[in-house]
Amino acid sequence: MRRNPLLLIALLAVPLAGLLALTAAGPAPAAVTAPSYAAGNPNPVVTALYDANNNMSYVFWRCPDTFSLCGAHTISARNHTYVKFAIPGMGMLESVPSASVDVDRTGRGGAPYIYVFWEAGYPKYDLTEAYYDGSWHGPISLGMGKMLSGPAAPQAWFTSGDSVGPSERNQVEGVAWMGAQYRLMYATSDNPANRKSWKGPYYDGVTVASTPTVADGGGGAEVAFWDGTGNHLYAASFPFDWPELNGGRTAKFGPCEFDSMGVLGSNPSAAWFQGIQIGDGKRGGPGGSPASGGTTARVVSGNCPVSGGIVSFGDQGSWQVCWSGDKPPGKNIYCMQWLQPPTAEQTIFGPTRLGNYGVLGSAPSVTEWPIDNLNSDATSAFWQGSNGAQDLYRAVIIPPSRAVNLGFGPLSGG
Repeated sequence: MRRNPLLLIALLAVPLAGLLALTAAGPAPAAVTAPSYAAGNPNPVVTALYDANNNMSYVFWRCPDTFSLCGAHTISARNHTYVKFAIPGMGMLESVPSASVDVDRTGRGGAPYIYVFWEAGYPKYDLTEAYYDGSWHGPISLGMGKMLSGPAAPQAWFTSGDSVGPSERNQVEGVAWMGAQYRLMYATSDNPANRKSWKGPYYDGVTVASTPTVADGGGGAEVAFWDGTGNHLYAASFPFDWPELNGGRTAKFGPCEFDSMGVLGSNPSAAWFQGIQIGDGKRGGPGGSPASGGTTARVVSGNCPVSGGIVSFGDQGSWQVCWSGDKPPGKNIYCMQWLQPPTAEQTIFGPTRLGNYGVLGSAPSVTEWPIDNLNSDATSAFWQGSNGAQDLYRAVIIPPSRAVNLGFGPLSGG
């Protein structure tokens, strides 16, 4: 819900840069039914990412004062104790932030390049960024018109140095959000630290019903997932046509409804990693088993990917999409695995309940550990606890482990 602008005017000491009008054209969007929940907090409060080059994890959230960016990170590659930090002077954060680590600019043992995006406050409600290259810079107003949700960025950002798969020629990434008339809007950049590199906003005719989450398989080929009509899981591709395996043809998909995932109890969170993750966290090859406890799900409807795969990144991979359950709302974590083998048909597994975590105080934020030089992967989930202190919780959900209260509460609500 928007804050009362009249109460904010006195708080805004310095206005942000000029607002760019929303000029994207496209067909009139179809009617959208927004998801509804019986109870609980279905919205994200934190966003997590993993720096594979330096073996460090980061979590970001909006500070309670809403003018500062809060976060926590592991101390070092070997010391995985989390410490809190705060970056003041970021202007009004109207939304929960979304963050990416630049996998090309972040060298091993060096300072990470991290990009953080959020919806600015009154009067513009537009796309805003801060980035870290050894020190913090921002806030930077990127314009793009009035947003109706917070932005969603891929956890891994591939810049012009990307050499992953056949999509490398595109050399851009995208940030997506809900715009006017429920449109899935996005903007792209090949150098997020350069304001002039940003292009958009764009609209490809897809509408969404909630704040999207975005995952990237490499080279800018992204998928947006969201909680849609009937609280079902939906997905669509962007920002450009994807190379197919056969003949180099291109195609887009979406919206695709994953009917067999059932009813979601929160907004979803998605991440992608190379290799097919199996139940013990080990990386499997073609024919590897999915995370234990799931069933093969074949019920999809709408404009979905064709059998055989739309995308090839030079290596098989899969998306992990997770949410909290609906019985009761917000309880436990459920996930879908969408496998993209290089030669076989795509396979969808789920919904799989991973762990027994009770009622969550927010939607979970999942992050993969795509460590290319190791033979294992892990999926971690972070969320705001439902305890009175509203602390930050973390659990490794593949392979399953117990939840750990990291403290740092109270976090800012979504």
